[in-house]
Amino acid sequence: MIEDAQRKHLEGAAKQSLEVFEKVSCNSRAMLGSTGGTSLNALASANAFTMGQAAKTLGAIDRDQHEDNEKLAREPSIARIIAEDEEGNRETFFISRAAAPAPFLKGVKFASYRSPAGRLASLPPGDSLDLRRPKGDVVLEVIERALFHPEHLPEGWDSRDTLFQTDAFGPVTVESLRRLFEEEADSGEVEDAFAALLREEEAQNSIVDKRRKALLKKMGLRDQPVLDQFQDKIFRMPINSRAILLGPPGSGKTTTLIKRLGQKLDLEVISGNEPDEFALISRMSEGRDPHTISWLMFTPTELLRSYVKEAFGRENIAAPNGRIRTWVAHRRDLARDAFSILRTGDGGGPFILREDEASLLPEAVSRTLDWYVDFDDWQNNRFWSDFVDAADQLAGDSDPAISALGARLVRTVASAHSDPIAQGLFRLVALIADVRTLLSKSRDRSDSALRRSLNLQINSDKGFLTSLGRYIEGLGESAGDDADDEDIDVDEEDSPRTQQPLMRIANIYLSTLRSQARAAANGRKPRGRPAAILAWLGDRDLPEKDIDPVGRELLLQRALLRFSNPVRQYLRGIPRRYRAFRQFRRDEQRWYQSAKAGPHVQGLEVDLMLLVGLRLTKSMTQDSRARNPGDDPGLVALERSAGVLRNQILVDEATDFSPVQLACMAALAHPAAESFFACGDFNQRITSWGANSVSQLQWVFPDIQVEKIAIAYRQTRQLLEFAREIAEASGEEPVLAELPDHVDNEGVPPALATGLHDQSALVCWLAQRILEIEAAVQPNPLPTIAVLVNSKALGKPVADALDRELESRNLKAINCTDGRTISDVNEIGVFDVNDIKGLEFEAVFFLAIDRLADEQELYSRFLYVGATRAATYLGITCETDLPTSLSSLENRFIENWS
Repeated sequence: MIEDAQRKHLEGAAKQSLEVFEKVSCNSRAMLGSTGGTSLNALASANAFTMGQAAKTLGAIDRDQHEDNEKLAREPSIARIIAEDEEGNRETFFISRAAAPAPFLKGVKFASYRSPAGRLASLPPGDSLDLRRPKGDVVLEVIERALFHPEHLPEGWDSRDTLFQTDAFGPVTVESLRRLFEEEADSGEVEDAFAALLREEEAQNSIVDKRRKALLKKMGLRDQPVLDQFQDKIFRMPINSRAILLGPPGSGKTTTLIKRLGQKLDLEVISGNEPDEFALISRMSEGRDPHTISWLMFTPTELLRSYVKEAFGRENIAAPNGRIRTWVAHRRDLARDAFSILRTGDGGGPFILREDEASLLPEAVSRTLDWYVDFDDWQNNRFWSDFVDAADQLAGDSDPAISALGARLVRTVASAHSDPIAQGLFRLVALIADVRTLLSKSRDRSDSALRRSLNLQINSDKGFLTSLGRYIEGLGESAGDDADDEDIDVDEEDSPRTQQPLMRIANIYLSTLRSQARAAANGRKPRGRPAAILAWLGDRDLPEKDIDPVGRELLLQRALLRFSNPVRQYLRGIPRRYRAFRQFRRDEQRWYQSAKAGPHVQGLEVDLMLLVGLRLTKSMTQDSRARNPGDDPGLVALERSAGVLRNQILVDEATDFSPVQLACMAALAHPAAESFFACGDFNQRITSWGANSVSQLQWVFPDIQVEKIAIAYRQTRQLLEFAREIAEASGEEPVLAELPDHVDNEGVPPALATGLHDQSALVCWLAQRILEIEAAVQPNPLPTIAVLVNSKALGKPVADALDRELESRNLKAINCTDGRTISDVNEIGVFDVNDIKGLEFEAVFFLAIDRLADEQELYSRFLYVGATRAATYLGITCETDLPTSLSSLENRFIENWS
């Protein structure tokens, strides 16, 4: 029971807070109504808005200020703090979510939550903060704290469920600040006795001991304007940190991730408080995308990607689809556009991505790290072996100029081979000019003969190229692993990726003649598509007298070409070396199934190739010699791959990604900062390739900081204990989760129904439990409810049947297995269990877990993940009985919530 003096104190704090809300909101709306823009003087004096060469334009500054004022007009403050310094002086702070208003009220300080002073909002009374100020550092102790949820009502500003803590009492939750000090009835009037009793009861109930847990009324990441003191410390780590945040479900990992991004994008806060960090950002952004858009966040599913987008909006972070991505989508783009691994309309690489390609042995899926190391070692040795052979060939040439260059290359390759790959390539790049001089002369000699043959055919038949084009089109895809791919090394390096049709056909003809001459010089016959085209050409191929001299020149060019652009040879050769590696290991019955995959690869194979290319790109671009790769002919091949680097990389649900996938993401981080921040939970790993230990994370970054949080805010005591027991019964890691202090964590046990193999009985049971939830939360609307099915195919039948069952109560069941989300109150979503990582609902029903146990090797993890999506209500059904591994939990269930 709150005492009168404490109530008076709360009334005073509430009055001041709502007055500040009104003034901040009015001031921000007035700024929005102003037509004046930012002056040139303001731009010159505000270095917080400049960044190296890429200074913001006046229009961009005005746009940012406009967005800040819009946010403050809607949400004037998220916290009120009273703090005391060492001399007993007290200060009152009002903390805003993002930008803070300019000072305009006497006795009140304003601060952004992203600023150093914003940390005060995360500290409970009694804790202190060292704060750097222009006149010297000061230590502030928190005396009082209020956390707001502002809302503007017709009668004015209010804050719902405000948490108050002081050094004398609390925490208490105040339902409505406005209701605390509403005027008493006029003393001259005779008040209705019953109305007086009701008002007195309402006043007593408006202040609740402890923190109140809010119902989840819509689908989305729970809004947490202020982090707890442990999360807060983590999200403020410097931008050049590499860290993973591990914690149980509902511990605020994703929210911490998003708030960190918001803080690291706020250049005004950074420039005013962290000059070294601002200077680092400026260096990273020179000649590149602005820092505010140079970031990527990865999620494992499309549904989770959509789910978190609203949270970005609350933090005032522009988050288009191109910056929040699934790895599956981003991997495809990288492999098509940056690394020429996958085929494209204008050529690209040799492979076709087929995600469900069954080409791998189980050991490759479960041991992706070992598989990658094996490939990387093999392909590096193959790369240098080819260079050794080429240098030896040149050193033994009869031409003195060529042999002299070859001798230099032999010595350089011997030294480079012992260096890290990037440094070895820099050694070779230094010799490019001499190599290209000899290469150009040799090409002139061979191209003359090849062009002569092409012109001969066109002069004889004007429709030759058209006929050849029709034949080539009829060949379809090339022969994959059996194709003659040697010609890749000797094609024109600078030919455009997009060519006119006749030029493309002519180049194919010339390429085919090269294959003919080179095969003859090597004493063998052409293979694959070149062989098929030569058969169609008949006597329209390279004349007999030109075959030997052109073949000798092509073998010389092949050796020279390796050294004419070694960086390009390394990057463009990754797919070819992978194909050779795959064939070699398949013959050994290691990593790969015995059947040939042809040109098809699955996603995990693409990961291996991407990581090799990304790591080379990152290693070379962090060297000052490759700062502007487009300016150096020997490094220009890095330009496309270097363009994929970003200032910040963030990963949600990191334990669902393989160590190789995480390493690919880490390699996307700009080398100047290597800013990488991830979060996850090993107990929630539901992919067979997902990272399963800290040591695997340390393979990605040896210096990665592993931060652990343990407070689980989502679940009730009953559901948290049940989740612990699921993990224990399944032999998983212990769930090291704690419930928050001073919160009403009580709920209801989970409900179980067995023997529900008939759909009508199943939906009847579901409907009864849903109506029990509706009755329990009255007068609130129906909270978020998810029904989990074991596959997408089950989504629509279950949703349709449940929808008919709930029709009389005007509740609607929605099939969300296609990526939809619940958009309205009174909707129940039916989801595929494979897609619900990271989501949160007030109630979850997990259907047919005994069937899941029969079909899914990792079913216990799926059960753990599904069960921990629920905040208060959890229902589980079985077609027959509980799986044997969970039989010990049967006494934890009840039949209903009536």
